[in-house]
Amino acid sequence: MYTLCSSPDTGIPLPRPSYQINETHFGTEAASMAATAFATASSFFHVLASETGDESNTAYANVLLLHATQLYNCSQSIEYTRYQSSVPTVKDVYASTNYLDDLILSSIALYKSTNNQSYLDDALGLYQLSDWRTNHTEPLDWDNKYGAVYVLLAEALFNISEPDMSLQRRIDAENYLDGMVNNTTVNQTKGGLLFWDYYSDDNSNSNAMSASYLLLYYSAKILRPLLSIPSTDKESISAKIESYEELANKQLNYIFGMNPIQQNYVVGERDNSPKYPHSALSAGFSSLAEAIANPTDLSHSHTIYGAIVGGPAKNDSFTDQRLDWSQTEVALDYNACYQGILAYQVMHSTQGPFYESLPNVTQTSGSNLDNQGSHSLPRWALAIAILLPILFFVLLVLSVFLFVRRRSKAKRTGDEGSTVYQGNMSDKKTRDITHQ
Repeated sequence: MYTLCSSPDTGIPLPRPSYQINETHFGTEAASMAATAFATASSFFHVLASETGDESNTAYANVLLLHATQLYNCSQSIEYTRYQSSVPTVKDVYASTNYLDDLILSSIALYKSTNNQSYLDDALGLYQLSDWRTNHTEPLDWDNKYGAVYVLLAEALFNISEPDMSLQRRIDAENYLDGMVNNTTVNQTKGGLLFWDYYSDDNSNSNAMSASYLLLYYSAKILRPLLSIPSTDKESISAKIESYEELANKQLNYIFGMNPIQQNYVVGERDNSPKYPHSALSAGFSSLAEAIANPTDLSHSHTIYGAIVGGPAKNDSFTDQRLDWSQTEVALDYNACYQGILAYQVMHSTQGPFYESLPNVTQTSGSNLDNQGSHSLPRWALAIAILLPILFFVLLVLSVFLFVRRRSKAKRTGDEGSTVYQGNMSDKKTRDITHQ
């Protein structure tokens, strides 16, 4: 169910059901990814404890690891079950297609947190069972995590004593990433955004950001460390680093507004950022009917600073309309990889975003960047921009005159709310708007 508009959280009607998995009604993916989250957080707080000397961080890290281990053991020992079988309510909104990627990721996360070889053995055993391990091409998203499996497994095996196995996992990961760089497994829009047919139809920015994150992560964790090994081919590795990082940065620049319509896709970032994200948190209305009746009303709105909206269509077009969830929706998973990319830039980049040297511009739908990448409009476009409003005004006056002369002419009306897309989440791997 889509929740575009609602009253404040305190006014949400009761009951407010929550759902669970347990030993008799299990969900392998849910347990595995919860284990991954706890184990990863445990690693973070252990590092934080070592940096700060605060023993409370160590204690918290141990609690997280305990729960990660418990959930992991359940996911391995209880019969594998897709969680929508136990919680039928989710089958039409967030149904899982597989749990093997989740199981592998939880094994890797526990291995990184504990350095216990048995977890890595589990990951490798599950990986060998997969029929996609050498030919997967789909983007990383909330349901499909195989791209992350490639990269994280290559990282986990980077320093093991079996070089052949380590090399093979790197080959698997690079085959996946090279397909993006070489445009053999994914296309780019004319403006340069990575675009997977079907998968990017409703959330193109999210897929581009997840791909960029994997490219940068692999470059930082695998390729750059390889340069310090004397026996490696430094020239080819350096070339691959450049190609991976160049494509990733190109995607980030696109999100920031280096695209044919100069649209920034980060809410609250610039004057050309989206103004009407499809979000209850942003809209501030008390009902969907109110939102439909007032599509451009910002009097109740809240700016969700830093949120990434769904993104453009395949032709680089974008409609900043609150009711168009496919392009203006915001979601936690849309932002997840984007935040990691920003952290990478803080750590490794010596320059800020390209737009820092530009005036704060508004979005100019339909304009094109010239071949040099300039963000100013060419003269012919400026002429059209001036003449079109004048022509429109003349036509408007003429239309009013004809209307008065022809009383019998039917009045044109638009039923603005009749075409609100309700969506069928069971047909595609998309999201609902319940991202509070």
